[in-house]
Amino acid sequence: MRDTRTLSMFRAAALLGLMLAAMGCTPQGGGNLSIRSLTERDTTLRGGFTTGIYRYDDRNHFTVVLLDGPIENPTQAVTIRMLWAPMAGRTPIDGTATNATIHYVIFAGAEKAEAGVYSGAGYIYPTSDREAEKLEAGVWQANLRLTDRSPGFEDLLGQAAVKGGLTARRDDAAVEEALRKLNVLIRQKLGYPRLVEAGAAR
Repeated sequence: MRDTRTLSMFRAAALLGLMLAAMGCTPQGGGNLSIRSLTERDTTLRGGFTTGIYRYDDRNHFTVVLLDGPIENPTQAVTIRMLWAPMAGRTPIDGTATNATIHYVIFAGAEKAEAGVYSGAGYIYPTSDREAEKLEAGVWQANLRLTDRSPGFEDLLGQAAVKGGLTARRDDAAVEEALRKLNVLIRQKLGYPRLVEAGAAR
């Protein structure tokens, strides 16, 4: 029973990746993720990300950066770090399954002067070769909470869940640079250092 349910979830993730490809994702990658409040606030924010890039580390680890807008002044940014690779038909999935850490950053207020960082863990399933030039993946069962915010940031979500699909082009150097700029930008908004992902281990 569990194998059947697992296979069905993997097929759904694969279908999601094909749908994104059919929609004509740009060479820059991107995707559509939604972050939904799990509290009585019942708020949902939808991120139409215009840039998606990823860094391949090894068969069990990669890092994805999604941006809504330019890295110098984004509206939203997401970093996803896969910690272990699922295997179709062999990896049992249930409501508590996670294989990735996720940080979802929202920039708000006048001139995007405020920032809130929602962090947690979830499940990412790649539907393409993890070493390919373009990564396609589905994200679900990702539970996040607000961990850091600037003084004027209004938390409209509380405990929240993220799901959706993404595409990302492989560019290890661009990921390193994007992470550096994103970490600097968040530090400026918060007034203290707060890494949403570190660079590659050397």
